[in-house]
Amino acid sequence: MSKIIGCEHKNFTTQKGDTIEGVSIYITDKIPPQRGEGCTGDRIFLSKNKLNDLSFVPAVGMDIEVLYNKYGKVSTIRLIADAGSDDIDL
Repeated sequence: MSKIIGCEHKNFTTQKGDTIEGVSIYITDKIPPQRGEGCTGDRIFLSKNKLNDLSFVPAVGMDIEVLYNKYGKVSTIRLIADAGSDDIDL
């Protein structure tokens, strides 16, 4: 389970000239106690099309599960707990 700690809107042009819009989502995951302490950080990108397919709008404080396709790319995210939940802790 990952916690969203930041969302940054992106808009860029590929080398082929296509314009890509989406959001970079910054997440943290707790390090298991047997491996260490603290949290790891990562960034995932969801295109505008993938964002439109979600049943929620990603926001800081939400707990999510990141789902990957067979090529290791983010296919979607699943909401575990909303930012308004009582069980939020970093």
